[in-house]
Amino acid sequence: SLAQGTGLLAKMADFHNSFDSFGFSSAGIVTDYAISLVSIICAGVAYSLREKAQQKEDHEAPGGITVKLYMTFCLFASAAAVTFFFGGLGHMLIAVYANGSGALGKQWGSANSQWMYAWVLAVFFMPVTALANLAIMLAAYDKGKLALAVAYALGLCIGVVEAVLMSSVSLLTTYSGAPSAALFLLSGCICIVMACIKAIRERKEKGVGMWVVMVGNILICLGWLVVGLAPAGCTKYSQAVRDCPYPNEFNQNAVFHIIIIAAVVTQFFGVKAYANENEKRESLYLCR
Repeated sequence: SLAQGTGLLAKMADFHNSFDSFGFSSAGIVTDYAISLVSIICAGVAYSLREKAQQKEDHEAPGGITVKLYMTFCLFASAAAVTFFFGGLGHMLIAVYANGSGALGKQWGSANSQWMYAWVLAVFFMPVTALANLAIMLAAYDKGKLALAVAYALGLCIGVVEAVLMSSVSLLTTYSGAPSAALFLLSGCICIVMACIKAIRERKEKGVGMWVVMVGNILICLGWLVVGLAPAGCTKYSQAVRDCPYPNEFNQNAVFHIIIIAAVVTQFFGVKAYANENEKRESLYLCR
């Protein structure tokens, strides 16, 4: 049940050692769903702004990048919503099993393995989200549909790799999520550099949009570093005392999720600001 899944970690030493390496907590589960909700809201607003920009382009200045910016952000936020919703569901099911009896199932069809159905969707869409984030910057540089399609296709391919990693216990426990984390860090760093270059090139126009987008990507990288660099003791749920700087009630995943929420919101306002700045530039160009 939801209450059982979110009211946990009272007796850490009672957990079977099969739950070690899975970073779950009440706050982590709640913040998973919070990311999903915030992402849906941002995606909805972005899509509304995209529709307005499309109508304006149809009548005034077709061929601008404003519509493309909003659409790519909408896809990024939508993918993030799906990823973290199923991530929260997977963590919640793991918590339910932890509060029950027996080991965590890590093979398809085994006892206590229903969490895997949610998890495979979470890890499949995670690299899609990472490359959808990169697609926002490609749109800002006014790259064509082919470049965007390549980014999304690459994300889907790595998503398939993530799904394949769940085919065996050893691959699941050792590598699941690692390709996505590496891809998010890589794409985030690329986005930081691209946003910085664009902001510097357009500094005479005194716009802040790209700087805000850059901050959003810094937050994304920071979030992944928080969860990636957490000590191994943070996921030793079978031990009564864990060597971990994060409290049981608000673990590294919860901190990571809070940072990602801030990153999604920052990205939204950065894209919105840059889109507005771009519209002003296009209006001035047409008036010449």
